[in-house]
Amino acid sequence: MESSANRLNAIFIILTLFFASCGTTATTKGENIISSIDMGEYHLSSIEDTINKYINDVSAGMPYRKTEKEELLNDYSSLRNQINEFYEFNIDVEAYILEIKKEKIVILVGKAAGATGLGVDYWWYKCFSKNNQEPVAEFISLAKSPYSIFWNKQKNCICHMEIAKDGPYDSIKELTVTIYTKGDVFKRFHLPIEKKR
Repeated sequence: MESSANRLNAIFIILTLFFASCGTTATTKGENIISSIDMGEYHLSSIEDTINKYINDVSAGMPYRKTEKEELLNDYSSLRNQINEFYEFNIDVEAYILEIKKEKIVILVGKAAGATGLGVDYWWYKCFSKNNQEPVAEFISLAKSPYSIFWNKQKNCICHMEIAKDGPYDSIKELTVTIYTKGDVFKRFHLPIEKKR
């Protein structure tokens, strides 16, 4: 039990150091990345609230703005085909604009229509720069949160966080969190889960 607490403490320190290096400052209230995951009768072990509070604090520093499809099609006409395609093949779609300096990143999040098995738990992300037809990030995650995408001032690039599992919740003991910078793995760690009592 003590080694599990030490491991969770180490994960928290890694998260603290990583997000501190991103140089975010709080300007808006964020949402909890971890709590956006629907784990049914399972939850993260004892440090869940601490991780939620920390991620909420550090991910709130970017100016994210929720938007609608019509606004995207009007303001980002160069991305019309990509936006329409995402809405066509996904359900429960949400769209956000992340403003970084003079750059605006379009964040699209949705669930693949017709997904089955483990795929039903995952959210599909596609992120575009206004001036680039190719996605700046494209990934899946158990978390549905625009704060999964953020700007790393130190490396001067977009980063994203994927949260994954290796099977149904009743057959696994942890979630895997991977943070990517410029498409490469920056950090990877595991968050233990357990059944709610």
